Amino acid sequence: MQEGGQGNKSGADTRNGDSIMRDEFAERDLAHIRNVLCHLEHSADSLRAIEKGMMVNLNYWRGRVRGILAIPLLSMQVQQQAKDLLGRLDRLERTGH
Repeated sequence: MQEGGQGNKSGADTRNGDSIMRDEFAERDLAHIRNVLCHLEHSADSLRAIEKGMMVNLNYWRGRVRGILAIPLLSMQVQQQAKDLLGRLDRLERTGH
């Protein structure tokens, strides 16, 4: 349900409540994933001993990030945060082999 008028769709200041809530949800989820990645990055040495388990974890988190990217009408800032996390996941995967 949208409140307010249709307004100018090109300006960031005219985003409706749904867009803001969507971005806030995505940013909270990305912050959680970022915290998990920090833990995984700092624990990479111990995780190498159980590579297959790490791969499952990385694929799970990659799927979560891709799910966020699939949300329609995300701000460019949130999209960039998600893409940065995908890059970190890729680097962590490469260092795990």
